[in-house]
Amino acid sequence: MKEQNKLEFLTWIAGIMVTISFSDLVYNVYLTKNTSNLTYTWIFLILSSQILYFIFGLINHIKGVYIPSIIIILMSLYIFHVKYFLS
Repeated sequence: MKEQNKLEFLTWIAGIMVTISFSDLVYNVYLTKNTSNLTYTWIFLILSSQILYFIFGLINHIKGVYIPSIIIILMSLYIFHVKYFLS
């Protein structure tokens, strides 16, 4: 296996792991509608970092970085929606 393929494989593993771990938080927010322990600063930082990861992955053509970033951005926006409109 080429070195580039090994590294891309690692990005996919990391992307899957972060998506699974973050989805547990989103699922909890979905069930409880409780976002009191999640600050707007935290949401802003998550969104900002994932947008930067998305741009980096897109520029460097690394699907294992930008596809999970899209998913995390969408989940973060859901958390923002619940916090802003339902809390």
